[in-house]
Amino acid sequence: MFEFGVSNYKSASSFAGINDTDGSMRPSLIFQGEHWNLSDKMMRLKNYFIDFFGPKKLDEANIVEIKKFMTFTSVAEDRIDVKTFEAKQITETLVLKNEVQIVEVGPSFTLTHRRNKISPYDDFKAACKKPAVVKAETKKLKKNVFTNALGEKKAKVYLQQQPVETIATRKFRKQKPADAATDVPEV
Repeated sequence: MFEFGVSNYKSASSFAGINDTDGSMRPSLIFQGEHWNLSDKMMRLKNYFIDFFGPKKLDEANIVEIKKFMTFTSVAEDRIDVKTFEAKQITETLVLKNEVQIVEVGPSFTLTHRRNKISPYDDFKAACKKPAVVKAETKKLKKNVFTNALGEKKAKVYLQQQPVETIATRKFRKQKPADAATDVPEV
């Protein structure tokens, strides 16, 4: 739990920037300052801001689609400046030339840390541990085993074709020819 005092608040309507962006667009987060990695409290606070404001997990992002930025500047151990910026036009060539124009669009405020109650490191580590159910999905599935609609586990077994000439099959005895005398009926 973190408790902050909010000061120097400016709403988004008080800025003359671009305010026509989609409200569902999540901003990219930028953490500035040396205090974010010095203490356990600031690292947990950074995790909290990422969970609260951060975008959905992406494997890769398109530069053109990134328009909104939110900066968290750690001025001191107990003071954080939060500002929101937006890029007017962003292209790959402008990024390579470092000529991207950004405008502050708000909201803008300063957070003053009052108190916190963070859990011990062992509890935090246990809370971040992924459950075994997720690991079972990544486990390699057995080949040719499936479950039917009734929930029965079935499997297919594939055998190579066996050469019939070399297989030991049931052998039949040759029948001896019957005597000629027995074939002729007696009169």
